Amino acid sequence: MKKVLGIMLLTVSTFLLVACQSGRTTASGLGFVTFEIYGDDDVLVASETVAFYDGDTLLGLLRETFTVYCADADGGPDDTCAYVGPYGVYLVGIDAVMANAAANEYIAFYVNGAYATAGIDTTAIEDGNVYAFKLESF
Repeated sequence: MKKVLGIMLLTVSTFLLVACQSGRTTASGLGFVTFEIYGDDDVLVASETVAFYDGDTLLGLLRETFTVYCADADGGPDDTCAYVGPYGVYLVGIDAVMANAAANEYIAFYVNGAYATAGIDTTAIEDGNVYAFKLESF
């Protein structure tokens, strides 16, 4: 009995570890989303509607569609987006739209017109959503 209970506990533990490993939210289902990129003065510079599939991440879809730069451990631009800081992945540029930290600029993230309440690596992908990225300053 102890052996069976031990095997069950090991199986459940392994499943939980694998399921929580990446920390990134993935799509469950199929559909389409739209990415909008805004530059200076809130000018739309790019808009693409893309399909998503089970297991896709929002950051992955954005990187498949545009050249994306995220902050590395030192705050510099990195096109691999491998560094995940204490608050998640921090976007610093998309294609030619680059934030200048010295000028207090950043890439703001919006979902369906509302300021996002989570980062790009933890925001769910939902069919029909519009994910906008705007160069803003503080």
